[in-house]
Amino acid sequence: PCFGHAKKGTRRTGAEPRWRITAGQAANSFARHQFAGRGEMRLARHEDTIPLSRLTVHDSMRKIKITAGTVSIRAELLDTPTADSIYANLPIHSEAHTWGEEVYFETPVSVAREPDARDVVEPGELAFWVEGDSIAIGFGRTPVSRGNEIRLAAPTNIWARALDDVKQLEAVKDGDRVTVEAVED
Repeated sequence: PCFGHAKKGTRRTGAEPRWRITAGQAANSFARHQFAGRGEMRLARHEDTIPLSRLTVHDSMRKIKITAGTVSIRAELLDTPTADSIYANLPIHSEAHTWGEEVYFETPVSVAREPDARDVVEPGELAFWVEGDSIAIGFGRTPVSRGNEIRLAAPTNIWARALDDVKQLEAVKDGDRVTVEAVED
């Protein structure tokens, strides 16, 4: 099969491609394969091409920029319902709050807690605090941390991963203006 992921489909008449690729498969392999021509992607070890318009890979490639005061952090969204809701509500304008080494801010988004929600996060994970309808970014110890862990106030939905060092958020002060916006690569 094409680049080890796609499954061979049945041969159809007309312009239907011979190969079907799911969005996740395409996103995982998209950058590793050459373009056959404008608006097409050549399948590895095969001469067929698929129009790029037939692929939906945006879920794995959506990026945002969070600006809080003088600090900007870029992040890549994960494929979660929370990420979808946040992205659909961009741009978001809010006011920063700090809690130990965490910056959080309210959003117009309201979502349910996801099954894999957790209160201990890793540096660079962007979280959504369901009870407060807020984005929370931990970059060190909070008042409820044990040892050197980053423990947030409650289990949160992890919806994005920072592409920049979140330790920069140490410069953010309560009351700083926050903007979250979509960005291109």
